[in-house]
Amino acid sequence: MIGETTGTCKSGSHRSFQRAMSYHPWRQFLRQRSSVGLSGAFTAAGGLVYANRAQAPPHHWHNHDLFSQAQNARVSQVAPWQANNQGVIQIPNAGLPGEVLQAVENYAAFLQSLLGQVIAPSAAGTVIYDPILDQIVYGASGVAFNRPRQELVNQRLDQFAHFAGGTLVPGRGPDECAEVHALNWALFLGCQEEDLHVWTFRVNDMRPLPRCANCQITLPWGDYAKIWTC
Repeated sequence: MIGETTGTCKSGSHRSFQRAMSYHPWRQFLRQRSSVGLSGAFTAAGGLVYANRAQAPPHHWHNHDLFSQAQNARVSQVAPWQANNQGVIQIPNAGLPGEVLQAVENYAAFLQSLLGQVIAPSAAGTVIYDPILDQIVYGASGVAFNRPRQELVNQRLDQFAHFAGGTLVPGRGPDECAEVHALNWALFLGCQEEDLHVWTFRVNDMRPLPRCANCQITLPWGDYAKIWTC
């Protein structure tokens, strides 16, 4: 169905958009392939088969909202979430759009099929959802940008020229992270940062992954509707 959504900008003005209120598996599969540089050349018949097939959840899906205890300190620096009596922090999902988790689950299953081939065994994946424009985009770490780099992304990456080695994470450039790739695609589509929901995960074990020191600059905490994984 088609619904109208009204968004409020930081300036206080209102924006209204007509948007589709559904998740389209075939369209999202093509976007997932594009996020890692794979071709979208499939037949229409193939699309119908994919869209109607039952898809198994990714391995370790039970971990998707449970941070590794090694991340507790990073999480608690930006969010007031408390560990349970097992010392585990779980993401509170009140207000989480259903499209986000559906996209995370499907993208994770797709990326897990590419581990050690197209992407590294330690790769991360990011899903960004814009409920105003009804856009879902993806990013994987360690791959090339799949859309021209946007001005805002370039401005933030330029800030790293002031740091030794051009990065705050030794051995990993700020342009290699999944988050910045997904953000670049969202900006390319005309999305506004304040409308975006962001979820990042480690592909091999499905644990939510807080932003690294580089991503804290490329995706500042206060600029988004919500960064669900900190």
